[in-house]
Amino acid sequence: MNKLLFKSIPTIVSSYMKLVYKTENSRKMINVEPVKEFYKKNKPFIYAFWHNRIFMAPFGLPQYIDRYVPIISKSKDGELIARTVGKLGVKAYARGSSSKFGKNAYQSAVEHLKMEGKGYVVAVTPDGPLGPKYIAKDGVARMAIETGMPVICFCYNSSKKIIANSWDNFIIPLPCSDFVYVYEEPYFADKSKTVKENLEIIVKKLKKVTEIADNWEF
Repeated sequence: MNKLLFKSIPTIVSSYMKLVYKTENSRKMINVEPVKEFYKKNKPFIYAFWHNRIFMAPFGLPQYIDRYVPIISKSKDGELIARTVGKLGVKAYARGSSSKFGKNAYQSAVEHLKMEGKGYVVAVTPDGPLGPKYIAKDGVARMAIETGMPVICFCYNSSKKIIANSWDNFIIPLPCSDFVYVYEEPYFADKSKTVKENLEIIVKKLKKVTEIADNWEF
């Protein structure tokens, strides 16, 4: 990839994302009040969603986008993503290998969650970055157990979209769409349970919000 294209992609993609958000025809928010309370009280949490729902995740509550901390790989693709979300207003990142929930990314994410008074929201895609689709790795559960911070599972859907022919069937919403944003109740990890048991609970919640979003009648 040439340097000019590398520099241009974040601007093009972020501009398109803003266009989709600003031209939303309608917006339905399901169970968003607990999330708003966490933001208003400056309380950190773990924001969990499937990899194919990355596109509009920062716009769930866009007024708080500066507290959004995505976990991004250190690859060239990751650098493009970091530059793109930076243009949306994201100011902090947890960089590392999310495919293995790399040590650097994990430690950085935990540190952000523990920063007093910041109210950072660490965004985790449990099946990313390489899948398989909707098969979660245990990093999200380990993070919840270690930090004591709640996991809020999220999913969105749009009335008009392109579904990419990728491993995760990545969803690209189109401008002038109707949207539904679905949130699950905050889940505080049960430290008396194993990582696997906590992960199973988180996955059930992810599947629940996904089913609601995917079956939404616009």
